[in-house]
Amino acid sequence: MRRLLIAPLALGLTAAAPWPDGNWQGQLTLPSGASLPLTLDIAPGGAVLHSPAQGNAAIPATIEDAHGAVILRLPSIGATFSPTETAGDVLDGPFVQHGATLKAHFERGTVKAAADTPTPPFPYETRDLTIPAAGGITLAATLDLPRGAGPFPAVLLIAGSGRQTRDEAVAGHRPFLFLADRLARAGIASLRYDKRGVGDSGGDHATTTEAALTADAKAAFATLRTQPGIAPGAVGLLGHSEGGIIAAELGAADGEVRFVVLLSSPALSGAETLVAQVHALALGAGAGPQAADHAAAQEKRLLEAELAAPTPAAAADAVRSLLSAQGAPQAAIATATQTAASPWFASFLRSDPRPALSKLRIPVLAIAGSRDVQVVPSATLPALRQALAADPQARVVERDGLNHLLQPATTGMPSEYAQIGPTMDPAVPQMIADWIKTFANHP
Repeated sequence: MRRLLIAPLALGLTAAAPWPDGNWQGQLTLPSGASLPLTLDIAPGGAVLHSPAQGNAAIPATIEDAHGAVILRLPSIGATFSPTETAGDVLDGPFVQHGATLKAHFERGTVKAAADTPTPPFPYETRDLTIPAAGGITLAATLDLPRGAGPFPAVLLIAGSGRQTRDEAVAGHRPFLFLADRLARAGIASLRYDKRGVGDSGGDHATTTEAALTADAKAAFATLRTQPGIAPGAVGLLGHSEGGIIAAELGAADGEVRFVVLLSSPALSGAETLVAQVHALALGAGAGPQAADHAAAQEKRLLEAELAAPTPAAAADAVRSLLSAQGAPQAAIATATQTAASPWFASFLRSDPRPALSKLRIPVLAIAGSRDVQVVPSATLPALRQALAADPQARVVERDGLNHLLQPATTGMPSEYAQIGPTMDPAVPQMIADWIKTFANHP
């Protein structure tokens, strides 16, 4: 079950291919020549396959970025799908199940925008900005500024992993657009930006690392503090998922950061987070406790081999050797080795936010959902509370029944994201706004 990374891992089918999230309608060509109709809903954090002719049960899939390719794993039916985007709105590729290879073909459908997606006219000002970043590139961004007498407190929104635009779009939802809208209505400005190599931003996302992403956030923070209408002494950071790792690093290193908000944020190393994630996803997919333990143990062995390698290339070799010894399919081995060779993945595995969290002595609000299966609260929150123990202004909140996107959820599985009406529990942005106002010297 590799590898549903923290909301979410990139799905770049080619170096410049668009993210293939959305609804896909297609079919599987059976050995008899008959066609089996299928639907596939892909989101940055995962996917779900439906077979209408077989009861339309939801079959969850995990997603692997193969540094230029993508593979979807469906562990509950022992299958993988390795698509190639051939014409922008077409996905073709082998569908391998229990050693048999079939042909799958999908064409893009539509994903209906969530009903609570903000639409203009807005009761606040919206500005498009460009942010100068390292390497001579610029990042495209949007500033939402309340109307009225300023200056206003402000927050930089830092997205989770993968090819994220400024809205952090997933499964018909736009969490950062929703959050920015609610904050602006509450009198708090925000800046959100397309990641390097994504949307309207320059650069190459395929070669980025944690360090580069942190440097980009630092540049965006500096830009936000200098904008007209912003109170420079009341500017903080908000990171979702992997963005929380970056927010902690920057908050500990930059004395100008006034506060930090962490949403569904890891507090373990990247490798430890993935092991807990695999265990939770296995349980959510219907595996028993013993099978989930086995899946997590396999993931741990694979990650340990990657961590022991001195370079990404050596990590790829280690993964190839280990999976070959286990008799894994060649397509799966090729995909896993390409993932291991990714500079970002190598840096993510080694990331550990605990040292940075332990240095914070500013207001910190951490919010987690009890049904998060991507950054598992039972594994993460004890480490988070321990890391923040020396900060008297830190507050950790676990919201009952919310998933990784902080939506009210039934299972917490990524396959459920598109089926949930609200983009986010509205109590979450209200809590954030009320908390910021308590110390930002703004009514």
